Amino acid sequence: MIKNRFLIPLLILGNLFVASCQGTSSLHQVQLVANIEFVVPSGYQDQQIETKAAYDDNDSFMLAVYGEFCACSTIFHSVIMDYMNEKHLPFYEVVADDDLLYDFGLPIGENGVELPIFAIYELGEPLYVISYDSGHSLFSNEDSFIAWVEQRIDFVAI
Repeated sequence: MIKNRFLIPLLILGNLFVASCQGTSSLHQVQLVANIEFVVPSGYQDQQIETKAAYDDNDSFMLAVYGEFCACSTIFHSVIMDYMNEKHLPFYEVVADDDLLYDFGLPIGENGVELPIFAIYELGEPLYVISYDSGHSLFSNEDSFIAWVEQRIDFVAI
């Protein structure tokens, strides 16, 4: 009986401790280097080539994969470009069409995966990946996009 008197309060305290720790967990932040000289590659082949080089070199970077004829991709592109151009972060973008040569470790074309897809890579591996969901404001609202990204990255300027 004495054991039970101490065991029950101990279990309650243990559950409270675990619950309080779950609310304070934070996401791992990918370290990115902002470089004033970085320019988002333009031109379809340049985009794929430079993205593939960053992927193969195990770099840390961000990637947007757009649908070829998708209004949501056009909207998402306009949402993110001001941020990317202002911060000069390593960012690449490609269009998923018949000429896309690489999947960059992403579920492009898989059932249930909508475009656009946005990914944050750490050392060449996609750590955070989110695909289009019309209910998620990050694809249509710049503030939501910035909040989502800045929870997951930390950057220094050179």
